[in-house]
Amino acid sequence: MENLRVVFGSNIGTRFSEWAAAHYLDDAHPSVPSTFQHRSWHFRSVVPRLTSPPPRPPYPLNTIALSNAAAADVTLVDGGAAYFRFGVAANTTATVNVTSGGGQLPSGSSVWVARTR
Repeated sequence: MENLRVVFGSNIGTRFSEWAAAHYLDDAHPSVPSTFQHRSWHFRSVVPRLTSPPPRPPYPLNTIALSNAAAADVTLVDGGAAYFRFGVAANTTATVNVTSGGGQLPSGSSVWVARTR
């Protein structure tokens, strides 16, 4: 961790969060800021080639689909990430509650929401 702090600064947790977000957002939409891209890779075409024999499936990042009033439970280790997808119809709103065991998230946790359409 000390070597990473020398390169990235003291807020290494933020960098890890951005890196995890980039796994999903890289090449997902042309307007994704460079902070959330793997600029030297095209993840959505490279990763399937590294993980599967032909015929290759689409980008294999596991995501969890959410629907109305659905709850999704995941267990994360320090530095882990989970990816959820949901849609909201035009002219409507959505509420997403993120908790840890029904309570507050631990300090240092991050929740990112990205609109991809």
